[in-house]
Amino acid sequence: MAEVVYQQSLEIELSLRGIPFQSKRDLLVFDKDRLLDTCYRPDLLVYDAIVVELKVLKIHETETRDVITVLEVLSPSNKRPGGDGRRDYLLKRDQVLRSGTHLVELDLLRGGERLPMRSPLS
Repeated sequence: MAEVVYQQSLEIELSLRGIPFQSKRDLLVFDKDRLLDTCYRPDLLVYDAIVVELKVLKIHETETRDVITVLEVLSPSNKRPGGDGRRDYLLKRDQVLRSGTHLVELDLLRGGERLPMRSPLS
């Protein structure tokens, strides 16, 4: 479910920036010059060259199924000050940080404002 939200958010961001993309496009796959029977369908294809797969990773305790760790990949909307995406993400982030769950944030974006931290990095 979270992947759908991330995809819609990223599609809006790409559209606003005029970046060409296609969603869920079937791509032909070759192995050793042989066409495979199955196509590959990435979440997004950007500039007809960059494959984007959006995933959320949660690690659960085996016996209790409690979430131990959440891995989040930040999107442009998470970093845009004053935006709904940032507000929603900060609320979700705060809920995770107040729980017993570990949070790992991957920020692969070169721009945007850093998200606030409880204590500054040293």
